[in-house]
This record gives sequence, C-alpha cells and structure tokens, in this order.
Amino acid sequence: MKDEIDSFVNDVKIYSNGLITALENKKHSESLDYIHEMKRCLKSIHEYLEMKKDIKSSKF
Repeated sequence: MKDEIDSFVNDVKIYSNGLITALENKKHSESLDYIHEMKRCLKSIHEYLEMKKDIKSSKF
C-alpha cells in the first residue's frame, strides 16, 4: 500500500505540472482532465491517511 501511495503522490506532482501548463495555454478541457485525475489520486491518499490515523488512534 505504501508503494501505491508513493505512486499517487508522484502522479499528483505530474498532474499539477500538467494542470499549470494547460491553464497557461488556455486548454480548459485538458485542465479539467488533470483536475479529475488529481482528485482521484488525492482521494486515495486521503483514504490511506485516514486508515493510518485510525490505526494509530486504536493503539492508545
């Protein structure tokens, strides 16, 4: 799972750079695609962090 999260983090970096480029070039449809992909990755990262938080909380 940790490797997956690392991959998602790298993807967010790539998508954010793509988003910036697309916005600078006024490619709105492409910008929306980058946002969609970033949201998908961020959702997975969020779920992972919530799971880790719950595990840590249950240890105390």
